[in-house]
Amino acid sequence: MMPTRYMGFILAVAVAAPLSLAGCAGQDARLVKGENIQVRVLQDGAAMETAAALAERGDRVYRQLRTFFARDVPVPVTIKIDANARIARSFSARNAIVFPPRVVTGNNAIIAHEMTHLFMPENRSEALREGIAVYAQDRFGEVPGYPNYGNDLDQLVVKRLSDGIGKDVGTFSAAEALFRHNRGTDSGGKRVSLDKVDAEARRNAYLIAGSFVRYLFDDVLRSDMAAFKRLYTEGDYLRETGMMLAALEAGWQRHIGLK
Repeated sequence: MMPTRYMGFILAVAVAAPLSLAGCAGQDARLVKGENIQVRVLQDGAAMETAAALAERGDRVYRQLRTFFARDVPVPVTIKIDANARIARSFSARNAIVFPPRVVTGNNAIIAHEMTHLFMPENRSEALREGIAVYAQDRFGEVPGYPNYGNDLDQLVVKRLSDGIGKDVGTFSAAEALFRHNRGTDSGGKRVSLDKVDAEARRNAYLIAGSFVRYLFDDVLRSDMAAFKRLYTEGDYLRETGMMLAALEAGWQRHIGLK
């Protein structure tokens, strides 16, 4: 059964401005325009009705994230459905998000995750950056998607680590190391992409980052977004929480039942 937090969007009445399906020749023939979101279908991998639904959900998510982060990003945000894309990605410099058609037609497009990277482009900590995106998708995304697909983050982390799945990444620090190493370069100077990393270790990194950020934001910082933004951009855990990162990690492990 779909978790209850994903049911509301199915019954909700859209409050955004009416969508426009551009009908002129060329690229605009496959463009759907919403209030703050526009969706462009680059090939024939998704129907225009699917693109319209994605734009409507994108507008709802945009409004929630704008309120949550108390920030604005330039509009329109462009979502491209591109058959050449292997994974979902965001591009803050272009104010754009790209999804492969399979996640759109499968109703697993993690709009809130990718849009969070536009609202919070700083990357002092890669694990915090991905963690807040996973948290936002879990809280505002409306549909289940990678990495937890609607399952509780904490419970899934505990289960996977107890079963020895992706065991090389079992802590927030290990997740940070994986993100840092695999967004660097190899010995030949070539950039290493996360989609080339062991899939289970990579998934653990996202799950642990999301679980840790939920604990950090909800329980330690008591949902203080201003404090989280300072920590996110400056990296001073001691000043914002009164604890060093190692102590926070130990507290997170106890909180979710790893210790």
